[in-house]
Amino acid sequence: SAYDDATLREWAERIRAWRGDGLDVFAYFNNDELGYAPKNALRLRELAGA
Repeated sequence: SAYDDATLREWAERIRAWRGDGLDVFAYFNNDELGYAPKNALRLRELAGA
């Protein structure tokens, strides 16, 4: 299922913090039968400023 913006924003905050600490960050989404993974990944990238 799709992640809501609130959840993706929480992860984006974590990602920004980790990147601020100089860490490489990788995020993976498990695609489901409805194909939400690409949409979720693109939205997370946008929110994280990547």
